Amino acid sequence: MIAQDRSPNQQNSARINLGRLFRWLFLTLILPMSLAIALDYLLNLQPFITILAIIIVIPLATFLVVRVIIEELNRVLRLIAPEESISPPLAEAEIAVLNN
Repeated sequence: MIAQDRSPNQQNSARINLGRLFRWLFLTLILPMSLAIALDYLLNLQPFITILAIIIVIPLATFLVVRVIIEELNRVLRLIAPEESISPPLAEAEIAVLNN
């Protein structure tokens, strides 16, 4: 699982932490692609390292950033609409009403 890098104030906020999303986007997509393009120019291997980086980095970044987005959405949904547990007697009474 992705490390929890939120402060206590952000955990209780009902807003999506965009800083966390941009940090993961920068670390998994922008920085590696910039390095690949710079290496291509420095080593005069254009476009081989860039193509290799595209094949590896873009799918990996997509997976990781979407995973962070889903975690943030789940956190916000848990704050806004917490799960309600139905007590067993109430559930049996509701089933009896629905069956009649």
